[in-house]
Amino acid sequence: MLWPPVADAVDTFVRRKAGGGDAYELTWRLIHVWESIALVLTSAASARSRDLPALTGEYLRSREQFHGRSWNRISRSLQTFHSGFDGSAQARLNVLSEFARCDPGESAFLQALKDFVMAPRINIEPMVSAWARACDVPRELMSAGTVPVRDAMRHVNGLRNRFAHVPFPYDTLHGVADALENLTEQAFSIEPTPWKPIKDDAGMRCSPLVGAIAYGAWYLQGSASPHRGVGVAAEGCHFQFPGARVSRHVESWLGEPFVALDTMSRPYVLTRARGEPASEWEFTRFRSEANSILLRNEPEWVSLFPPPAQAEYEALDGGTTSSPVAERSTSSTRAPRRRVVDIADDLEDALRLIRNQEYAPAIRYFERELLDDPSQLTSWLRLGYAQREHAMRTRTKDPQLAHQLFSASIRSLTEAATHEDSPQRAEALFERSKAFHRLGRFAASQGNAEAARADAREAHRLAPGVEYESWLAFLERVDAGEPLQGE
Repeated sequence: MLWPPVADAVDTFVRRKAGGGDAYELTWRLIHVWESIALVLTSAASARSRDLPALTGEYLRSREQFHGRSWNRISRSLQTFHSGFDGSAQARLNVLSEFARCDPGESAFLQALKDFVMAPRINIEPMVSAWARACDVPRELMSAGTVPVRDAMRHVNGLRNRFAHVPFPYDTLHGVADALENLTEQAFSIEPTPWKPIKDDAGMRCSPLVGAIAYGAWYLQGSASPHRGVGVAAEGCHFQFPGARVSRHVESWLGEPFVALDTMSRPYVLTRARGEPASEWEFTRFRSEANSILLRNEPEWVSLFPPPAQAEYEALDGGTTSSPVAERSTSSTRAPRRRVVDIADDLEDALRLIRNQEYAPAIRYFERELLDDPSQLTSWLRLGYAQREHAMRTRTKDPQLAHQLFSASIRSLTEAATHEDSPQRAEALFERSKAFHRLGRFAASQGNAEAARADAREAHRLAPGVEYESWLAFLERVDAGEPLQGE
């Protein structure tokens, strides 16, 4: 009754274990089980949010993670990062975090997903112990005990990255495989289990690990051959939850571009997209067989799950539109022309300078604007951001100026944090947290480190989101003494 890609991964592991597969192969097969779960759940949730007006925010943020494109409100520009369509497992797990916090409304699937990924049922200690006998373990895991499924997925991804790049000693591999199998069994044992729905006053509750892929009159569920007569009338591949083999009442929604069938009606799940905008889609079948990759050249599919557009963010910011200067600065592929200026001419010029990392003239512009009207809290936010980033670039050649800029940044962001709107206040606290953190590293001050964590926690409380959650986790790893390469 599992989703077909998950069933393929599970079936492959079971067969290879029964056939005497060695510990190295079994470890990879179990990692593939976890990867198939993450791929299916994030794909199905993102596609489901497309049809639910109440989840417009989650739909936008999932597109951000898949396309690697988000909005920087300070510089009022789109910024890019490594995305789910590039193959980033972390970006997909960020999508999972977004739906773990949402109000699922009418969707039984999203409710089941939320209950599953937030269930604190996974004892990770056996895996950590086996991992530690093979190679180094992230410091944050050394004290981990029982964690939610979402965190277990992140830790398995960490193990996968280590396993792919570190030559594990052969004599420790059986312990790693056994511990990972135990972890997988725990995930599949969370109630309602995939093989036993729960019937209560609210109706029938099913595991989000069960589901079907429907196409026309046909549907696929588990590892069984396609069945006819219980599919969907609409064109294209559809997700169905919990699937016709589980219940007569199913939730159905369009699955493209996330799932595809080949000419033999075998199911594949999307793992990458190529092109700008995406035009070539790469799908994976989690079977140990030849031709497990399916490529589809479907340029029109990008319209089914489009990248975030600047106009969407401007509408969220209150319907403001960019001037031609702003539009050219974000869309042009040529390097921006630099000019020596003492102060920005206007707001768009100041934003352009921030985007070009020319902070001094932008700082002077916002300082002048705030002298005339100190109530402009967005200007305080942009000023504090520019002061902090300018401090980072001057800290080596002029430490005294850098210290003054860090302190000025904290004062400016403190003004911005008086905003009455919770998301706006959270953004200011997030930026101030970064200023405290960087000042603490620059001046070796424990007090600044504590202030950075306090701001990060409050920002996450006011506006829970992946960016704030990741920053808070980063600060906690720093506090634990874990060596880090970046921020």
